[in-house]
Amino acid sequence: HAGKGLRQNADSARYWYSKAAQKGHATAHLNLGILYLQQKDTITAIHCLQQAAQQGNEGALRILQRINRDDR
Repeated sequence: HAGKGLRQNADSARYWYSKAAQKGHATAHLNLGILYLQQKDTITAIHCLQQAAQQGNEGALRILQRINRDDR
């Protein structure tokens, strides 16, 4: 059973964050972006973080700046 709960929780979180993001919730976009970063899906993470940043989410903007700085 080790690790199974983590995967299920990530899947559940992604599902609910996606539902909220579709309704325009910036924090949901931010949380999705963080989740995708944790799963090493940087392209999808950046897309989600950009959505949050466009809605004025400062946390997303800081993460995007860090990603940009690390890529140099």
